[in-house]
Amino acid sequence: MAPCENLKLTMTPRGGVRANAGRKSAFPGVAPKVFGMMFTPLASTQLDALQHRTGLSRNNLLAHLVEAHADQLTFDGDGVVYPGKLPAVLAIRMPTPIGARLEAARERTGKSFSDLGEALVRRYGDSEIFPSIPAGRPRPASVKRRRRARGRSRRHKG
Repeated sequence: MAPCENLKLTMTPRGGVRANAGRKSAFPGVAPKVFGMMFTPLASTQLDALQHRTGLSRNNLLAHLVEAHADQLTFDGDGVVYPGKLPAVLAIRMPTPIGARLEAARERTGKSFSDLGEALVRRYGDSEIFPSIPAGRPRPASVKRRRRARGRSRRHKG
């Protein structure tokens, strides 16, 4: 059979990125820079509590803490400051200019991104005032899905 030459596609393409989809960001429209961080159980719990209290993502929380406090962050002594970190590495994304401040703090202090992030969360997380993000559309109520009729299958009809 010969292919149809006048084929018109009537369906719209599916998939791809939708406008305004996903979690709202305190830093919209900025290209992110990725930092790998690990936290101790205490800091992880504190970060989860901050996330629940503010409604911001971990990325936004840490970016805000870096922006506000990374320049004044200091440590006493060498080596790992916070031992006993969880083995899960979090990919923390923050805007490039704020990431540059975190990199400058790493060079100045000689500590890892994990120690810097942990120090920011532990020292300043509870006392910091975080920005509020305007709420988007409210989430729709759960959608009831149509269920298949219960009964005997065709195979068992007799």
